[in-house]
Amino acid sequence: MDNTFSGVLVLTFFFSLALFFYNINEVFNISIPAHPILTYLLALTVLFLIYLVKALSLFLFQYIFEAKEIFEEYLVGLMNINIVLGTLLIPLNLLIVYGPFKSKAFLIYMGLALLVISFVIRYIRIYELGSAKGLKKYNIILYLCTLEILPIVLFIKLLDNLGINLSLL
Repeated sequence: MDNTFSGVLVLTFFFSLALFFYNINEVFNISIPAHPILTYLLALTVLFLIYLVKALSLFLFQYIFEAKEIFEEYLVGLMNINIVLGTLLIPLNLLIVYGPFKSKAFLIYMGLALLVISFVIRYIRIYELGSAKGLKKYNIILYLCTLEILPIVLFIKLLDNLGINLSLL
C-alpha cells in the first residue's frame, strides 16, 4: 500500500464484500434488519476488524520470527487476491441489486464460488510460499489452521450465536 491507488482498491474490496454479505442477507432473508444502512455498516466494520487483527498478528509474527520478506510477500499476495475479488464483486453486486432477474440466488452462489476460489488460491499461495522458503509442512498447516481457517470457523460460530443460521443457504 505504497500509493493511494492501492489504498482505494483495498477499500473497494471492503465495500464490495460488505455489500455482497448484505445482499446475501437480503436475498435469503437470514435476518431482518431494523435499519439496512446499520446492517451494512456492521458488516463493513466486522470485515475491517477481522483484517486489521489479521494484519497486526502478521506484523507481530514478522517481528517475532525476524522474517520480514516472507510476511511482506504474503501480505502483497493477500492484498492482490482481495483486490481482484473486490473488483469482481462490483458488477455482481450491481446485478444482484439492479438486475432484471427474478431469482437472484444464482448470482449469490456465483459470488460465494468466487469467495471460495479466492480462499483456495490464498491457501495454495501460502503453501507454495512456505515451501519455497523452506518451512516444514507441519508449520505451514499449523499456520493455515490457526490464522486462516480458525477465524472463519469462529465467525460462523458467532453468527450462529447471534441467531443467524447459515444452513439456510
